[in-house]
Amino acid sequence: ICQYFGVRLTNGELVKSIKENIIDVPMDALKISIPSLLYLLQNSLLYVALSNLSAPMFQVTYQTKLLTTAVVSVIMLQRRYSLK
Repeated sequence: ICQYFGVRLTNGELVKSIKENIIDVPMDALKISIPSLLYLLQNSLLYVALSNLSAPMFQVTYQTKLLTTAVVSVIMLQRRYSLK
């Protein structure tokens, strides 16, 4: 149903955009899907942690998501940061 309305409301532009950006360039879609799947895995594991950890320990664990994201982005983008 959602797919029908998506195509109907965008006058076929949605299908055209999917073809141009995902089907025609699968490597770009793969590059995007890897970090998104890792983020999905991380969020799923956070729900498991929530049910097994105390609130303070969970909060510390949850905050490491920010640090992990920053480190992975530095590695993937090959950027250098300095303290000034």
